[in-house]
Amino acid sequence: MSLSPTIPDLYRYGILASRAIGVLSKSRNQPISEEEKEVLGESQELVRKMIRGEQFLFGSKLNEMAKIRPEDVEAFTFVLSSDAQVKNRAAKKGDLRVYFEHIVSTLESAIAPVGPPDPEAIQIARDFFARFADSLIEMAKEKRRRAAPAC
Repeated sequence: MSLSPTIPDLYRYGILASRAIGVLSKSRNQPISEEEKEVLGESQELVRKMIRGEQFLFGSKLNEMAKIRPEDVEAFTFVLSSDAQVKNRAAKKGDLRVYFEHIVSTLESAIAPVGPPDPEAIQIARDFFARFADSLIEMAKEKRRRAAPAC
């Protein structure tokens, strides 16, 4: 198993992260469209993949193992290897899962707001997706450089 998402996942995750940044950067005074809700929902699922991958690699209950898919582990190992903040949080037992769950709940509250969103929570989620998107862009550039014929 590679330490990075496959090429189709690379593009899908990169586009999704970029779109999530756009939605999370939007003024909260404006209503959120159905398409934006869908973007945030897919972003939630991406972070949930990372949570499942973290559970697999750092210990999980056996009954949870049936829910884990290879792409969960790939997404988690990619973000773990490419994001220094995630790596630092992984060193503290339980801190990383709390961080990911906080991002999931922030996205959930952005989809169905019950009050004004917490600007700090929105910023944390936006920063996470920005680092994730930047890592994917760098990875794509590196793959392209390696694939380019030597002159």
